[in-house]
Amino acid sequence: MSSNLPPPAERGVFCILESKVINASPEKVWDTLLDFQSYREWNPFVRSITILDSSAKPATEQNGHSLTEGTRISMQVHIPATLERTGWPNPHKVDIIVNTYDNDRRRVEWSPTGYPAWLLRSRRWQTVSTVEDGTLYETREVFAGPLVYLVNLLTGRDLRISLQRMAEALKTRAEQS
Repeated sequence: MSSNLPPPAERGVFCILESKVINASPEKVWDTLLDFQSYREWNPFVRSITILDSSAKPATEQNGHSLTEGTRISMQVHIPATLERTGWPNPHKVDIIVNTYDNDRRRVEWSPTGYPAWLLRSRRWQTVSTVEDGTLYETREVFAGPLVYLVNLLTGRDLRISLQRMAEALKTRAEQS
């Protein structure tokens, strides 16, 4: 298999890597991934995404194809991933900034903004590429900083399961449509 993921920018305390071969065109998988308005219907991990404007209010355009580097996003996540409504701590709000958006190569990378970088940082890539068996979806999140040891201890297993469930749900959604 040929990966579309660039090498990690740094070594982290822990890394989650998930991939799925999907029987749909790369365009279909990429469009499904960037259709943020439909996440509530199929995505058990990231339940919603709201693109923010410069004043941190919801932007007029909410299509993932409108992303640019520096775009700020607010997302609601479920850890562990589920489509069911659950109580605290779900959904959990995470604010992120888009570091890389490359529509031509079908790659997006973002980082959370809620913690000082010296304490906790992560970078999550999502990519779509063509492989012999179909379309390859890959996601990788690298976590670094001293607080990551606690994050890994408390939620590492659930984060891994959440990324796996999202990849499985993306596969199901893209193959159905």
